[in-house]
Amino acid sequence: MVGLNEYLALQEEQLRQFHGLAAERLRASQLDAAIRGVERQIEAQRSGSFSEVLNELDDLNRQTESLRQELTKARDLGAKQVLYAPVKGKVKRLAANTVGGVVEPAQVLMEIVPVGEIEEASRLRLQLIHLCGGGRSWIVVSFKAPTNRRNEEAIKAAKRYLGFCALISGEKGSFRRLFKQNATYVLIGGASDDIFRLENSLMTAFSKKYYKSLLPLVKPTRQPRPTPWPYLFGRKAPLELEIGFGNGEYLNRASQEAPQRDYVGVEIAWASIKRALRRLADPPRANVRLMRLKAETALERCFAPQSLDVIRALFPVPWPDERQEKKRLFSTGFLNLAASRLKPEGRFILVTDSRELAEWTLAQAAPSALRFALAERPAMLDTKYERKWQGGGQGAFFHLDGLKKGPAEIPPTEEAPMQAYYLDDFDPDAYKPRDYVGDVVVRFREFIFDRDREEGLVRVFVVEGPLTQDFHIRIRRQGERWKVSPAIAAELFPTLGLARALELAATPGAGN
Repeated sequence: MVGLNEYLALQEEQLRQFHGLAAERLRASQLDAAIRGVERQIEAQRSGSFSEVLNELDDLNRQTESLRQELTKARDLGAKQVLYAPVKGKVKRLAANTVGGVVEPAQVLMEIVPVGEIEEASRLRLQLIHLCGGGRSWIVVSFKAPTNRRNEEAIKAAKRYLGFCALISGEKGSFRRLFKQNATYVLIGGASDDIFRLENSLMTAFSKKYYKSLLPLVKPTRQPRPTPWPYLFGRKAPLELEIGFGNGEYLNRASQEAPQRDYVGVEIAWASIKRALRRLADPPRANVRLMRLKAETALERCFAPQSLDVIRALFPVPWPDERQEKKRLFSTGFLNLAASRLKPEGRFILVTDSRELAEWTLAQAAPSALRFALAERPAMLDTKYERKWQGGGQGAFFHLDGLKKGPAEIPPTEEAPMQAYYLDDFDPDAYKPRDYVGDVVVRFREFIFDRDREEGLVRVFVVEGPLTQDFHIRIRRQGERWKVSPAIAAELFPTLGLARALELAATPGAGN
């Protein structure tokens, strides 16, 4: 038996322990709350610090990119300020000798009398020709054939003396092309893949019949992809694209009325590009660029997603025949591609004289990422085809104004690195590469071979969706092996189809 006093003492001890346990539990709860609070503070501090570091890193990346662009511009400017004489000789006359003076395209800078065989035969003139795209410049030598010897001898002598530096950057170049304009012979040096642009610029220097300047013309294969339009325009401004600009009336007028906006036009007809270049040269302006390219290819490869404010097509070919329906541009797939390149608030504007094309486009837009509103409006654009149809009695035209329904994501088309192939043995008489038809189409055409130079060219057509590339693959001996590579790589898009064509050219037994 436990005594009463002992029982009461035990009861009191139990109560004391009970209250102590409750106090400890309360204290443990408070400590847990304090720990959670400290953990939240640590996490907040960590998140804040991480966010600050990311912001600082973004700022540093932006500054680095800006400095990189400035460095590129500075190098480009520096390269343009150095001229290399095409021949060893004596400067007879300086035509431009003012420090800080402005040099115009095709302006004669100096006259050089070369030392050697043609010293008395000809007078060389050094010209600075500015080319479109990339801001490159060339040194061009022209001379008049003497009367006391045959032209062939003068040209042969000139070639020997004109192993000159073709690019202003100082890159070594060799003789590539000669052509005659009136009584003057012009020799071109440098990289062969720039020859067509250089010859166009030279013809511009001799004659202003077709266009006054090629500066607005952009060569898309020579630019990074997507094309860095803010860098080419020298600013970041609202960007508009006109598909099929024709003679350039709208681009010419719009670029003058809205100088705060930048405009790009795509066209496939060279005659239309020449007419547009004439218009854009008077007065000259810096907010327009032109490309000779199909609209689908331009949108796929030259414009980044959500980079365009407006896409505009004025009076496109309606292709009214049912058999021609596949030629119509504004299919569901094309509209989705266009929507992916438009900014969220961007607009797609189509104006046509054809009710059939307008209704067909509306039907194509229904499952696409664009939503169109159709309205009939009187003539208001004052373009060639609007005036033509208005003169034929048409009073109203069909305006489709499209907006994005929601996000549309189509990334830029993937490109493949171009690589050369090397063959241990090559028999030009037995060479016959096979065509390929699959995810891409590769067709080989004529093959020519120069046995003296041990060099051959095979013509190739590569079709990948809307993009068709017509080019030559060169096969030439290099030491003990034969090299297979594109003849003019810089004029091509490095696509998967191009890589496939090179592989087939190097392995004639492949294909289907």
